[in-house]
Amino acid sequence: MKISREDLYRRVWETPLTKLAKEFDISDVGLAKACRKHDIPTPPVGHWAKVAHGKAVMKPALPKSDQSAVVLNPTDHRVDALRSTDAEPAIPTPAVTVRRDMADVVGTAASTHSVLSNAKPDKYGFVRSGSSQAFACVLSSSTINRAALVLDAIERTLPEAGIKLIRDRETKRITLEAEGERMTFSLVEGYARTEHVTVDPKYHWENRDYSYQFNGSLKLILAADFYGRRTWSDGVRARLEDKIGSFVVGIVEAARRVRAEREAREEQRRKWDEQARLSRIAAEDGAQAEGIQGQLCRRGHRLAAVPGSPGLPGPSEATYAGFIGIPSSSELGMAGPSRGVGRAVEPRDEAHSAPAERVRVA
Repeated sequence: MKISREDLYRRVWETPLTKLAKEFDISDVGLAKACRKHDIPTPPVGHWAKVAHGKAVMKPALPKSDQSAVVLNPTDHRVDALRSTDAEPAIPTPAVTVRRDMADVVGTAASTHSVLSNAKPDKYGFVRSGSSQAFACVLSSSTINRAALVLDAIERTLPEAGIKLIRDRETKRITLEAEGERMTFSLVEGYARTEHVTVDPKYHWENRDYSYQFNGSLKLILAADFYGRRTWSDGVRARLEDKIGSFVVGIVEAARRVRAEREAREEQRRKWDEQARLSRIAAEDGAQAEGIQGQLCRRGHRLAAVPGSPGLPGPSEATYAGFIGIPSSSELGMAGPSRGVGRAVEPRDEAHSAPAERVRVA
């Protein structure tokens, strides 16, 4: 699809990228990449949280550009790893039965209910659980029983989709394992927060405190590497109990996406490693060639320095004397030796001068 820069700029500041990307049938990563390519500023991290709490936010102006339109092509702007999951077989939605009697709740859900029931609410009214023996929950005391029934239904439905509960004692939490990939989930209750500001009468300092009003709405949050977060919650038309089957299917879908993304990254890493290896080999070959060339040059210089060497013209007495660092006979004003340079260079008048130092040539 084709959209003007001005319209895309307006829409990315009106709707989060994750939601807007679905309207364009592309990934949020692809949408963000298209915005960067066309110099369209996007909201920073934490922007929508500030908007939700009524705080002021900064909105940069749209820079000028020669490009007036943006083309969003699903083929170019959809993540390959996510597209590859389309070939996976469909996941049937399992049948879910939610019990009504707390006496029927067993397993990890019962342990979680016990932890929450015995927990003391903090000053804001939250009760929490989360360990290798209890699911991660953040609730009010009034929703503990309902949360336990929801968790019990999830725990009994997971095996039907081939999902395992892993009690990780090292990280002290319960994780889900689907198709070899691990992820976490939590159950939280919705609330409204009210800010209270008091001013010190003497120093005029502002003291901010908050109070929380729980609304009884429950939300499941699924989190995984390379996947982000996905939520299921109570809605106007359906309660969370009616969405447990969709939640279980979502776990398997998330596992497939995580695997596809991980495999894509591993393949890219292998390509980078291979490129680095080839670059190292090329650098080593170049250094080796330079070393061989240097050795050949040094050997050639040594051969040229040896008088009468085969295939090379013998150097003159002056050239050879200069090479070994002594003055030639012409420089001393006397006749040189008749053969070679192996003889000592001495002054003519031995009676008035001491003999010069002998020089041996290897």
